[in-house]
Amino acid sequence: CEGLVELKQIYPQAVRAACVYNGRLFLATEDNKIVYSAPYQPANFTDSIDDGGAVTLPMDLGEIVDLVPFQNAVCVLYECGLGRLETAGSAREFRFEKIGYGGGRIFSGSADVCSVGGDRLFFLAEDGVYGFDGNRVKKWCENLRINPITSNQVCNHAVFEGKYFLSFFEEGFEKKGVIVDAESGKGYEAFAPIGLCGSQGEALCVAEGFVCKIKGEGELPKTEEIVFEAKGLRFGGVGRTRFFGLRFFGNGTFEVSVGNGNATATSTLTTLDGEAYLPLRSKGKEFSLRLVLHSGAEIFRIEASTETLESARK
Repeated sequence: CEGLVELKQIYPQAVRAACVYNGRLFLATEDNKIVYSAPYQPANFTDSIDDGGAVTLPMDLGEIVDLVPFQNAVCVLYECGLGRLETAGSAREFRFEKIGYGGGRIFSGSADVCSVGGDRLFFLAEDGVYGFDGNRVKKWCENLRINPITSNQVCNHAVFEGKYFLSFFEEGFEKKGVIVDAESGKGYEAFAPIGLCGSQGEALCVAEGFVCKIKGEGELPKTEEIVFEAKGLRFGGVGRTRFFGLRFFGNGTFEVSVGNGNATATSTLTTLDGEAYLPLRSKGKEFSLRLVLHSGAEIFRIEASTETLESARK
């Protein structure tokens, strides 16, 4: 690459993750050691009380996958957990504490901080997208089905105007793009950007062979739907069943489809005083049920009214 700035090695060992915080360069090495430079001297790792040094962290959470500055500390993301490295004062006063986490294995290249009413750290794990607000870690984006591949995963991310952008590979090695609204916690599927990254407060990606900037004029969908499907339902046991109806307890408007293997009946219901009833005249051995909840709708409980035909000798 003639004409480019010369690359110079400043640390002799392999590095898993890196970040800059309070003027120091922090490097995570393969033995779960955090090496830090002297303030504003990224090539000076001389071990002294005021300059550089190293901190050895616990090994029980797996390998370190990311280092991210977060809420006056360096957040350390392991394969199986999180920790906080507080760096106030001199280097010899660094303190480390684990953060409670019960989710799946965390992927490198997915962690970023988004600020909406306070900082939140987002990252991708085997079982979904998680967010950390400084007090607890919880799963976000639960309205989407997210199944990332567990090996050879490659994540790209960016934050922009209160949204966390993430691209990764799903089952079948299909590229998937997700946008998480950092305020509501809702997730939305989007185009799967290549080379997604953040730079100087903007979200960049590659599209049609060009470097492109993601614009913020668009709006997230306001009419999202939640879909629930179940098949092979046997309300009356192993024999044939007469289906009289379904009673729903909840709020809002939703669409219901009930099938018996031969035909499917579909209706749109709106709850009245927290209830809605769907009369049915259907017979069969197995039934299917599909619910589409419109924006703001909730279903707490469903009751089925059925009769086993063999017991009634019909």
